[in-house]
Amino acid sequence: MIKGFNSALPASTAAAMNARWDEAVNAGMQVGRIQLDWAELEPAPGEFDETALLEPLEDLESDGLKPFVVLSTIDSGSYTLPADLSDPDDPTRLAGGAAINDPAILRRFAALLDWLVPHITAHGAWVLAVGNEPGSLIEDEPGQGDGLVDFLREARAHAHTLAPELAITMTLNYDATQSGQSRHLDFLANSDVASMNYYAADAQGLFEHHANVIHHEIDDMLAMAGDKLLVLQELGAASGYEHRPSPMGASLQGQRLFFVTVFDRMRAEPRFRVAVIFQLVDWNPELVERLYSRPLLAAGVDPGYVERFAEALETTGLIRFTDGSSKPAWQVVLDEIAAHGARRH
Repeated sequence: MIKGFNSALPASTAAAMNARWDEAVNAGMQVGRIQLDWAELEPAPGEFDETALLEPLEDLESDGLKPFVVLSTIDSGSYTLPADLSDPDDPTRLAGGAAINDPAILRRFAALLDWLVPHITAHGAWVLAVGNEPGSLIEDEPGQGDGLVDFLREARAHAHTLAPELAITMTLNYDATQSGQSRHLDFLANSDVASMNYYAADAQGLFEHHANVIHHEIDDMLAMAGDKLLVLQELGAASGYEHRPSPMGASLQGQRLFFVTVFDRMRAEPRFRVAVIFQLVDWNPELVERLYSRPLLAAGVDPGYVERFAEALETTGLIRFTDGSSKPAWQVVLDEIAAHGARRH
C-alpha cells in the first residue's frame, strides 16, 4: 500500500498511520510503491537528484519491501518532463512542439535510465512503470499514441540492456479495457507485465461493489493482459461520507466488500500477482478542494462529477483523516496480507 499524499496530518492520525503500516509490514506485506516525476529527478539537464530517489527506496528497503517504481513521464494525460523539455503553458505539449519520441528526448531519457536503473535494482526494484494513465491524452489526440508507444518500446529496450530482469511497463486504467483498446494493446505488447489501476467506481464516479461487476471487470483486465502477469499499481475503493448522504453511493460496508471480492479473485487467479492499496489514509478535504475541486469546477467540469470525485479521494483511505481510526476494510486488508504471507511460505 501507499500511505497517502497529505503533507501534514493530525497527530493522532500520524501515529495511527505509522502503527497500521508497521502492522502490515509485520503481517508480511511484500511490496511498496514509490512514484516520482521525471522533472523531479532531473531538475536541470543532466543533473540528477539522488536524494529524491534514494530516500523513498531506503525507506522501503528498511521495511523489507520490494519497490514498485513509477516514473511518471506522463501522468493522467499530462506530461511531467523536465522544464526545458516542457511547454510551460500546456501540460499536454512539449517544448517546441516536439513529440515524446523525438530522438533528443529519447537520448535524455536513456541517460536518466543509465543513472536510475542501477539504483533501483540495487534496492530490490522488480518493476518500473515509465508512465501512468496516458489514456485521456491519446483519446483526445490519437496521434500522440504513436509517440508514446515508441517511447515505451525504446525505454524498455534500453532498460533491459542495464537490467534484463527488470520488468518495464506503462500503467493503464481500467477504462482502457473499454475504449481505444487497439492503442492500449500496443502499450501492453511493449510491456513485460500488464500494469493497471482499478477502483470501485464507474466512469461517472458512482460506486460499484457488487461481486458480479467486480468479477466481470477483473475478467476484462485479465483478457486484455493476455498471457502477461497482471499487477495493480493502484487498487482502491471509497467508503463514502459517514455523516451525510454519499454522492457516490459509497459506504463503509461497500468498501469492505470490494476488497473481499478482489482478494478472493486474486487467490484464484495465478496471473493476478500484485495489488498496491491506494491508500492507507484519507485525503485531507482542504487539499482535495485546492488541488482538484476548485480547478475542475473552474474548467467547467460537471459539478456533480466533481462532488463525487472529491468524495472518492476524501474517503478512499483505510483509516480516517480526522482521527486515524480504522475502517472495516482495514482488517480485511491486514488479514489478507497475513494469509498471503502464510500461503507463500
